Amino acid sequence: MTVTIQEAQRNLSELLARIASGGKEIIMAEDGTPVARQVPIIEKAARRVPGSAAGKLVIPPEFYEPLPEKILESFVRGYADCPR
Repeated sequence: MTVTIQEAQRNLSELLARIASGGKEIIMAEDGTPVARQVPIIEKAARRVPGSAAGKLVIPPEFYEPLPEKILESFVRGYADCPR
């Protein structure tokens, strides 16, 4: 959304509410030329802690079984036969 500097001054609270609720940016223009951009602040993701998912993931025993021949062959052949 693009607004003039005057519109931004008159409707600052409304524009900030739009940004906060919808996450959209607002471009402010003067004489049709963009001069500023208001964007939502994106919070950094929480720091990951090793082992925090312990006990939440179960790997089935068949995961450790050998792969079928057809799949093993595709590794040996490489990617030449893969569709692109």
